[in-house]
Amino acid sequence: LTISVITAYLFRENIDINIIEQSIKQAGYLAPLLFMLCYFIGSLLMFPVFILTLASGALFGPYWGSIYTIISATLSASAALLIARFFTQEIISKLPGTMLNKIIKGVNEEGWHFVAFIRLVPLFPFAMVNYAFGLTSIRLIPYSITNFFCMFPASFAYSYLGYLGKSAATDDTKQFISKIFITVSIFTISLFIGKLIKR
Repeated sequence: LTISVITAYLFRENIDINIIEQSIKQAGYLAPLLFMLCYFIGSLLMFPVFILTLASGALFGPYWGSIYTIISATLSASAALLIARFFTQEIISKLPGTMLNKIIKGVNEEGWHFVAFIRLVPLFPFAMVNYAFGLTSIRLIPYSITNFFCMFPASFAYSYLGYLGKSAATDDTKQFISKIFITVSIFTISLFIGKLIKR
């Protein structure tokens, strides 16, 4: 990620962001809908969606980008839970490894608190965990609400990092450096929240 930001900064004169921004403006409301649809489908197919989270900040800015991301992530997590619970439970239950047992045990003992812990301290792959939660007894509504709020810090942090990558190609040095400090602060706060929850 750091290499990508540095590369964008060094070759910023050769990158025309205006073309991308103009395309998004011409698409209107279809642009965020298309993004959220890609995120939703990508998550269900276990695509590494953190790449799309980065793209959200570059395409829509850190605030709207994180909002589109968190809505998509919450919907896809809820859909994966329902798919695993009602259609693929037998297949998922036969998967090897200790992750599944840890998640089932954690949810049975802690309920939505364990979901919050997993989202704030991401120890397992996002898409895979979504299906694993379908084997637990947690209800859909508390699960979805917990996902929405507890995934927001990481979503905003990665969305802002994507925004920083765009800024590296467009801003002057002073503006870019100030945004680097903001990005570092956001990730520091996110890590602090995660360690606090873990403790």
